Amino acid sequence: MPERRVVVTGAGSTPGQMLIRDMAATPGTAVLAVLSPRRGAGDALYQAPGVDYLACDLSAPLPDRLRQELSSADAVVHLAWRRGTDAEAALADNRRMIENLLQGCPHPDRFLFVSTIAAGAGAPSVYGRTKFLMETLVRERGGSVLVSGLLESAELGSAYGKIEGLVAKTPFAFDFRPGDYRFYPVGAAALLARMRPFWQTHAAPGVYAGYPEPPLTPRAFFEGLEARHPRRRLPLVVPTGLLIRILVAARALRIAPAGTAERLLTLLYRDIGRLSRLAQPPGGAAGPELGV
Repeated sequence: MPERRVVVTGAGSTPGQMLIRDMAATPGTAVLAVLSPRRGAGDALYQAPGVDYLACDLSAPLPDRLRQELSSADAVVHLAWRRGTDAEAALADNRRMIENLLQGCPHPDRFLFVSTIAAGAGAPSVYGRTKFLMETLVRERGGSVLVSGLLESAELGSAYGKIEGLVAKTPFAFDFRPGDYRFYPVGAAALLARMRPFWQTHAAPGVYAGYPEPPLTPRAFFEGLEARHPRRRLPLVVPTGLLIRILVAARALRIAPAGTAERLLTLLYRDIGRLSRLAQPPGGAAGPELGV
């Protein structure tokens, strides 16, 4: 019999697969890994004893297997997310998913919602605003929130990979203004270390930082990427506040592609004051600060 039973949603994502590998390496841990039914059938998944996969729509009535697992789970880690540019649809879909999971979970203090540094009350992106609203919902119900940093993954399509691709392809040395903007990169080992207190033990419910301190200035962040792609570069300052206002206006007037505006707004917005106040998870910052 397993000593610990954990439900992980968003199991097909890069963080989901990382987390499942970490859990599978812990003796006595059984994992029910929940996949989106929209996920491609040909995508490879990590397989190990004690790891079972279940595909289902979390915004619909939950299948019996998942409800049974939720009723006895020692921890639930919610990584699944529905993205989109329609604010009402994104809010409705993600709220239904979380409501369904919490309804089936008799111990909400064992529920961990993984959020993002792009979240905030004033976030201009649909993604960041909806994540913040779901943080509020989870905390009201007694669960915990881990605000993940920018995962250092070169995987095709990842935010970090796209930024590195831009650095590799262009002759610019980027900087952001105003000067208080910060990057919050986090390596795989560091992020997993910050998750463990929530599924290996029962950390006190709260909102925690899923990134190491201190954060990086824009130049420090870009210099690290530029060192991997050496070339002559011209300084280019990105005025974040002005660009956010332009993108919001262009989106409202429908003169910018909604998806492009959404991705840029997600990258450019940071509530630095909020992020600086978040505590590290108890005992979760001891892992090595390693990249992928």
